[in-house]
Amino acid sequence: LERTAVRNADVGRMIFEHGIDTLLLPIFSTYLMQRGEDYVQMAVKGLLYTVNHPAFLQMYEDLSVQVRFYGDYESCFASTPYAYILDEFEQLMAKTAKNGRFQLLWGVCAQDAAEATIALTKTYYEENGRFPDKQALIQQYYGSAIPPVDIYIGSGKPRADQGQNKLVGQVSIQGCPAAVKSQ
Repeated sequence: LERTAVRNADVGRMIFEHGIDTLLLPIFSTYLMQRGEDYVQMAVKGLLYTVNHPAFLQMYEDLSVQVRFYGDYESCFASTPYAYILDEFEQLMAKTAKNGRFQLLWGVCAQDAAEATIALTKTYYEENGRFPDKQALIQQYYGSAIPPVDIYIGSGKPRADQGQNKLVGQVSIQGCPAAVKSQ
């Protein structure tokens, strides 16, 4: 598991150094919670590598990477023995908040886009008295403005996007789906 984490940090570093400025990486789904306690313990250990392993921390520092976590991770972990991971996520986001050269967004429990969109739209409307536009929803969901994606890296099938983004290729990096945005 640690060797995989180090390799993933190396791949992230390489991608950033080749001019990609935003990585969007879904890494943990609530469906994984159904695989049993042993699996969840191992998966949480892997999540913790993203916040405290020297290979990731060095990459974040060397390249001025701002890290954000997105998804429904708070409710996913709040009432579990792993609730402490929420503080770890918050600490890393605070520590890297002023980094600005690159963005890395880790998706944790982010699989229900329809439910999230409904909830975010309702919250936005209640706070602003109007419905959000696309950029406002993106800002709310990811905690950051995300430009249109140029390259998709993932394990699913490519989808047409009505010409909004340039689909360059699709691959899988150690089974970890990702979307990336170039500078």
